[in-house]
Formats: sequence, C-alpha cells, structure tokens
Amino acid sequence: MIQLAGAQLKRFCGDQRGAESLTRAGCAKLDGFEEGYLGIAVKELIDEANRCLREDRGEYPSIELHFRANPPEG
Repeated sequence: MIQLAGAQLKRFCGDQRGAESLTRAGCAKLDGFEEGYLGIAVKELIDEANRCLREDRGEYPSIELHFRANPPEG
C-alpha cells in the first residue's frame, strides 16, 4: 500500500517511470492477499491503481474500507 501511495506521489510530480515501477511492485505484493483484506477491497484497489496510471486523467485511487457489523470470533 505504501508503494502504491508512493507511485501516486511520483505521478503527481511527473515521474512516470517511477510511478510505473512502484505501481507494479505494489500491485504484485497485494495480489496475493484475499479479497477484503483488513476491510480493503484489494482487487478493486489494484484495478483502480492500474487504471489511473494507464489513463492518467489526474485521478488517484482511493481506499474504501468495508467492515462487517459482527466480525467472526476466533
């Protein structure tokens, strides 16, 4: 997640190569996590980060947390 945030900073500063590198690295690390990891829709975040990089319309990915009302006890 920190690498994806860094990638967005690189995009903002105009460093496309750095943004691409950090996006690839960050997405690769998140790719192994299950959907809904710590309340984060991981697949959607990866898709949005790649789309924002590819389309570069001045949009940035956002993290939306999803929590269940009654988490399972364990």
